[in-house]
Amino acid sequence: MEHMSPELISALTGPFSALMLAVGLLFALGKLLAKWVPVVVEAHMSRMDKMIDSHDEDRKLYQSSIQKIVHQQEQMSHDIKVIRDAVTK
Repeated sequence: MEHMSPELISALTGPFSALMLAVGLLFALGKLLAKWVPVVVEAHMSRMDKMIDSHDEDRKLYQSSIQKIVHQQEQMSHDIKVIRDAVTK
């Protein structure tokens, strides 16, 4: 290592070396992302599927509750009509 020529030192520390280092780091980052991104996307899609299923269940419960409220309102309306007819006679 004591007898390194200035040309070799310049080649190891110059712009070409920096370019090679940057390309190597980008390649390594790309390999890492290629392994990581599909896992994250799959987990996200799984959570979205669960959320959609939960929303469907909530929607059914909401519709059932609205139907019960409408039925009760119709029953009260009928009872009021019966009471009104009895009072006005």
